[in-house]
Amino acid sequence: MENGYSAQLSVDELGELGAALKKAGVVAQITFVEDPDSPEGQAAAEYVNSHHWLPQNYRTLPHSQVQALGATLLEADADVLAKKKALMLLGHRGSIEAYRILKRFVQKPPDELKVWAEMAYEECKTFLATDLSDEIMTGLNLLRTKRVGRNDPCPCGSGKKYKRCCGK
Repeated sequence: MENGYSAQLSVDELGELGAALKKAGVVAQITFVEDPDSPEGQAAAEYVNSHHWLPQNYRTLPHSQVQALGATLLEADADVLAKKKALMLLGHRGSIEAYRILKRFVQKPPDELKVWAEMAYEECKTFLATDLSDEIMTGLNLLRTKRVGRNDPCPCGSGKKYKRCCGK
């Protein structure tokens, strides 16, 4: 959801939300954050609340603009705000080209852009999967502020062990 809504959802509620989004034809990325007050949680909220940067034509950005956004990400001297805007646009473009740029960037992003890079990359994959399958997809992000052990309960709230849920 693009409004920064925060809630504790049960597994059943999450399933209902996913079904409602799919029925409405909405491609969505749902992000779970262990600690919303952590730097990671604050970065995730900032990303979600920056969707107003998206132009109406964000899904049809021309090749030249996608290339320019990629160059901005990889340019050492580009300011953080310009890189955040590039991440937002590339994440929502959902093309193979945007995916490749984000895949390269997410491998070694600057610390201050790590969460933004991960979220943009995951959103891009969701949009791309939707385009390739002609089926509305909902992606899921888990942002952890501490390491979860394989046998710990999964932080998504499913009640399963991490290794049998999101840790696959």
